[in-house]
Amino acid sequence: MSIFSLFSQSLVKEDYIFFDVETTGLNPFMQDKIVEIAMIKTSKGNIVDSLTSMINPGVPIPNEVSQINNITDNMVKDAPALDKKFGEKIVAFIGENILVAHNAGFDLGFLSAELARCGIVFERWRAIDTLKIAKTIFPGQKNKLEAIMRRYNIMPEGDLHRALIDTDGLRKIFFEFLEEAEIRNKSLDEIIKEFGFTGFNIHKFIPGQIREAIIENKNISGKYKKRDGSTVNLNIIPVAPVWSDNKWFLLSRDSLSNNEIILYCENFVEFF
Repeated sequence: MSIFSLFSQSLVKEDYIFFDVETTGLNPFMQDKIVEIAMIKTSKGNIVDSLTSMINPGVPIPNEVSQINNITDNMVKDAPALDKKFGEKIVAFIGENILVAHNAGFDLGFLSAELARCGIVFERWRAIDTLKIAKTIFPGQKNKLEAIMRRYNIMPEGDLHRALIDTDGLRKIFFEFLEEAEIRNKSLDEIIKEFGFTGFNIHKFIPGQIREAIIENKNISGKYKKRDGSTVNLNIIPVAPVWSDNKWFLLSRDSLSNNEIILYCENFVEFF
């Protein structure tokens, strides 16, 4: 869509980062990793920049995953790792722009976990989930990206389930959504509140003692409540917060073994 109605023009003028990741699996807390990332930046509805790269995950890509996204171990063996330098490049590219993804919780969860493993605190973001919008506009229908593209007669310029192709399709779908009656009369803040997520509320969930330990790179000890209700004493090195499933977790390392530990921030009982 190249001509926008008066209803949607104010929303189109915003700066967005459309993005998608391909991964080795479904759970970033179980050592699944990103193998491809694509980001498209728009301003006033026009593409102004992009960032796309294959990523070497450092672990084998399961065959069943390769059958879906057509990404193999051989394709990523010479690709860069998502290290701190690359992570900082991604964060700089995002800047203050609004993130848009289809099933955004999945993509944001992986991005947050990968950045946390690099020691990057990724917290000041706003995001819109186009899957949530699709379920409102097309209730009870299939709302995978390809199904929505067919509804709007959007033809993919390559194979779907590859990050850049999916991201470009997402961009086109989003601007179609802005013309729909369910969206076009809402403000941007209303859209984010109803159909999105934000990292700005991190201070409500991560205790000050933990934030201080992250900044100062020091150990912290305390009591932690497990799922069964019992408590254990922990001595950890906090690395960075991780946002996943609309909750804040803490990626940390055990002070003795240096093993990675993922902790639910609200389950800390007290600190020593």
